[in-house]
Amino acid sequence: MFIPGTSQTGVWRKIRPVESTIKNVERILGPAREKDYFVRYEISEGVYYVSFSDGRCTTQWKEEWNSKLGGLEPLKEGTELLDWNLPEWTVERIDYTPNEVLAVSSLGLDLRKLKKVSKSPDTPGIFDYVDERRGISYEVQKEYERTGRSKRKVALVTGISLFPAARYRNLRCKTEE
Repeated sequence: MFIPGTSQTGVWRKIRPVESTIKNVERILGPAREKDYFVRYEISEGVYYVSFSDGRCTTQWKEEWNSKLGGLEPLKEGTELLDWNLPEWTVERIDYTPNEVLAVSSLGLDLRKLKKVSKSPDTPGIFDYVDERRGISYEVQKEYERTGRSKRKVALVTGISLFPAARYRNLRCKTEE
């Protein structure tokens, strides 16, 4: 699995949802500025947001996180923002926003093999391409690139998220009906 930023830091292959803890993250990236379940790390290639389990099956702090993100993602079944039944300070999710967008072709991705999900009705040209089996999602938008006198459509990765892979579904908290 390729994650941008690993070429310089070489560390993100060592941090995985469900398997890594805050101690692993701090050993690799240093201590967080604040003790919070949602931590921002800036590196030269971009910004990583790491969310940790609070050790409870509740979405209360996730509601706060969602509001920090601008309320863009509703907390409901089918989103990776739901709680996982994990020990406190275990990595639940990692979101990466590169400083410079990456061409899908440069990552060797075949988007046809991934589940295409509309990001939001407000952003019709932006989609998530999700591999639930591996626990990775690529935020992709298509833009036109000038090549001489003509234009061609280019798919660009504007964000990458790691979340618990399908094999960990049994660790998802039960939702109240």
